[in-house]
Amino acid sequence: MTVSPNGKTVYASDYASGQVVPIDVATGTAGTPITVPDANFSAITPDGKTLWVVGNDEVVPIDTATGTVGTPIALPGSTEPFGIALSPSGTMAYVTDYTQDVVYPVNLSTRSVGLPIPVGSEAFFITVTPDGKTVYSVNYGGASVTPI
Repeated sequence: MTVSPNGKTVYASDYASGQVVPIDVATGTAGTPITVPDANFSAITPDGKTLWVVGNDEVVPIDTATGTVGTPIALPGSTEPFGIALSPSGTMAYVTDYTQDVVYPVNLSTRSVGLPIPVGSEAFFITVTPDGKTVYSVNYGGASVTPI
């Protein structure tokens, strides 16, 4: 689940159904589901305008004002992307790949994917420090954390 910066909407990803569901926090009402095949974890830009969802070996943008899915960014060589975190500026995404044991840096402004960064076994969750200087990958298989 990802919470919008203003706290008004929660976005729940459902991998099994391939959907992301916006939920109005004030009323608890679910909005129209948004189709994202293999929807996994998500992250939202600091301005709240774009939700980025990991799914189907790509990162998928969703316009939060309209619920419209934009053009995905493919993750070349990815086999099981999982977690995602955004830089404080919202211009970079970092995506873990569980089976490849790597993190993909994705420049959201240029829509380009950098070389995968090797981390510990079974890269799972990921986070970025508030100053944007360090990314931490939680590696499920090795019960470790890798700073990048």
